Amino acid sequence: MGQKNKGTFYKEQNGTWTIDTKVKVDGVYKHFKRRGYATLTDAKNDFEQAKQMFIDSRYLNRTIESFDDLTREYLEKKELQVVKGTFSGFKSIIKVFIQPFFSSKPIKNAIRQDMVSHWYNYIVADKNHTVIRKNSAISLMKDIIHFAYSKEYIDARTFQTTDIILISLKEVKQKREKVVWTKEEREHFFQTVDNAKDYIMFYTLFELGLRIGELLALQPKCIDFKTNKVFIFQQCEAHNKMQITERLKTKTSYRSIIMTSKLAKMIKDYICDFNLSENDFLFYSTNKMRPMVRASFENKLSNLHPSQVKFEIQSSIILFTKN
Repeated sequence: MGQKNKGTFYKEQNGTWTIDTKVKVDGVYKHFKRRGYATLTDAKNDFEQAKQMFIDSRYLNRTIESFDDLTREYLEKKELQVVKGTFSGFKSIIKVFIQPFFSSKPIKNAIRQDMVSHWYNYIVADKNHTVIRKNSAISLMKDIIHFAYSKEYIDARTFQTTDIILISLKEVKQKREKVVWTKEEREHFFQTVDNAKDYIMFYTLFELGLRIGELLALQPKCIDFKTNKVFIFQQCEAHNKMQITERLKTKTSYRSIIMTSKLAKMIKDYICDFNLSENDFLFYSTNKMRPMVRASFENKLSNLHPSQVKFEIQSSIILFTKN
């Protein structure tokens, strides 16, 4: 770890900033920790906003009675612990899967053995969402129940009976079968790509195993052709079409990948052919200074994949499965 700044802000080895401190409110210390800020200024600005939330007496003293109150308090806690992209995902899952079923119910009527079982069956029967997204809802519901117990909104028996249900149901959740393309299927795919830029883009994606946001954020400055290494330290924000951030999904997302000699030559020639500078984006639509938007990428991929293989986009990663 880097040198701490006044005991509150410090720089991680990956170059991002972390807040880790305590805020004293009415004589009681509240722990505050959040990671993944691109700059020290971003961290300081967010910290000032968070302190106001701690000091707000309505936040500290309000009565928690309904399930809506519970999820609101749960999200306020999570907002202080996770990066913005993850937090947005939590809010979306609660809104789509959890609130329609439990909204406005008193906590003790919502978190009961029969209600939780009924909710799980409702999630399993849902045909409009992927298995991965539904499993995320189950995990989040489990975490909300743990949070309710930690705050003493439910008793130990209620916690144990609902927690056991979710564990046993989680063990039998449907698994996605991931099928790796054969050499023939891979060749078939690239035979359908007749655009030089698209060919390099898809080849880079599959060779390096990148997330979509990581691929679209690639710039010549990310590549060292002396060592044939690609450095992954930024991505396109999922919720902002062209916003680039250095806050990646996890700490291990910051990495370097060694390219094959073939891919290195392809990218080097591509940079020369399209006259790209260090700060241009490798994959763009019309303006080199702006990355290709995610929707354009997905449209290109869906129009090109071979008929015997289908793709799905889950958590920004391309998965291929047999029809």
